[in-house]
Amino acid sequence: MMLKLLFWVLTVLQIVLLLGALIVAPFSLMAFDAPGSTESPLVRRWFFALIALPVVTFLSLVGGMVTYFAMKRDGLALTIATLPFIYLLLLGLWFFFGQGSTSATPD
Repeated sequence: MMLKLLFWVLTVLQIVLLLGALIVAPFSLMAFDAPGSTESPLVRRWFFALIALPVVTFLSLVGGMVTYFAMKRDGLALTIATLPFIYLLLLGLWFFFGQGSTSATPD
């Protein structure tokens, strides 16, 4: 019973995340506004990572529903429902810790 409730809570959160990601994703094009940013591989990686968020969320939403209703596997559906949040967590960790300094090189 608790798995079903948690699955439905995560499904509602996925829908909210999907709507937010669909609104924010087109604005990721503004990353290329700065001079020289079109040549930066870091900006390209960020752009594609942000564009992939709605795709990952939608596929997880559909996959979770199919697993829950067609296959009747609550545990697997719950695991699939957590994938966009894991992706978002990894994206945040990459932003804060993984990309290194973007400022000028030290003297």
